[in-house]
Amino acid sequence: MIAPITFIEISELKLEEGIIKKLDLNQLLVNRSNLKNQIEDAQFGRNQQMRLFKVLLQIPMTTNVILIEKLEDRAPSSLGTELLLDSNIEYQQLDKSLELSIIDQKLVKAEYLPSLSANFGYNYLGQANEFIDFDPNVYEGQWSGTWGISASIPIFDGFQRRNRLKQKELATKQLELDRKTLKLNIEKDFGDAQEQLLLSNSQIESQQSNMYLAQENYEGIKESYNEGVANLTELLDAEFALRQAQSNYLNALLQSKVAEVTLLKSSGKLSQLIANSITNN
Repeated sequence: MIAPITFIEISELKLEEGIIKKLDLNQLLVNRSNLKNQIEDAQFGRNQQMRLFKVLLQIPMTTNVILIEKLEDRAPSSLGTELLLDSNIEYQQLDKSLELSIIDQKLVKAEYLPSLSANFGYNYLGQANEFIDFDPNVYEGQWSGTWGISASIPIFDGFQRRNRLKQKELATKQLELDRKTLKLNIEKDFGDAQEQLLLSNSQIESQQSNMYLAQENYEGIKESYNEGVANLTELLDAEFALRQAQSNYLNALLQSKVAEVTLLKSSGKLSQLIANSITNN
């Protein structure tokens, strides 16, 4: 099979015939080199993400992983509009830390209270002419025992308890402030993700339409360029517009998926999905 002739080869022939200038051919060569570098960078980024993917899933690096699902093939998750703050992992962790801090305060305060303790003990001392199992009726001896009761009343400890209590109170107030700040941040992330998701979903359709139009325009100008009707500048402009439209479409898809994950994470539903997945497996 004969390989199709490329733009570079067509342009070289046109240069020999004097249809285009040397600068036009140079521009094509520069564009080809730039595109080659972009493809290599994209391939490196893909390989880098694939290695990270293997690390996260504990897959050996030598394992060959084939991705068969495209970004646009994945159906959107069932998100809803409810913010489950108590299901958010970060909020749960901070809330639990606050509970433990309050318990620490109570333990320090309990040291101010008087304490009462009691103890007792009994024993039997006896003797016999031979070793036998214990039997008070055989042994000659006596019972003895001790018991006691003591009370402790904290009076002065050099302000150690007071200082520790102050530290615990400050730590608790800081945790309360951190929880309040975290709550605001979660609500902000939830609202931002909701708006971003709506915006991205509306942009996907329009960007896809623009991409189809840019593709159609590029194909038409490419054919005209091969026939010698369109000039090189028109072709390069159409090619740039097509790449830009493709990039905008992919970016809208990516932003939509990122917004989905952010919405799931901030709403607390992500932890529920993970827990359900682990339970089902």
